[in-house]
Amino acid sequence: FVTAHARAGEPLDLDWAGLSDSSVTLAFYMGRGAAADIASQLIANGLAPVTPVLIASDVSLPSERLVHTRLDLLALVIDRASGAGPALILVGEAMRAQTVPRLVRAAYEASGSGTLA
Repeated sequence: FVTAHARAGEPLDLDWAGLSDSSVTLAFYMGRGAAADIASQLIANGLAPVTPVLIASDVSLPSERLVHTRLDLLALVIDRASGAGPALILVGEAMRAQTVPRLVRAAYEASGSGTLA
């Protein structure tokens, strides 16, 4: 879990080499403004450009949006497809489009809210 905030005008000070591990799933909180930097740094440090990404914006609001993309398209997609609210950026193989519905179902059912048909 990473907070994607830096002081105004400064780059994110993160261990990009350590984060660029294809076997893990990354979560960048409040990542909208840093999306281009996140993508370019992860790719420059060895993560595949086609790594799956899920952008979750306005989570828990009626305007909630989940947008699937790839790491190399993150900066382009985040503002055009995910609204203007706060965004959580999830990066990794677990974010493949066919995987997420199973994850959502499991989380919903684990919350005690019932089951999904």
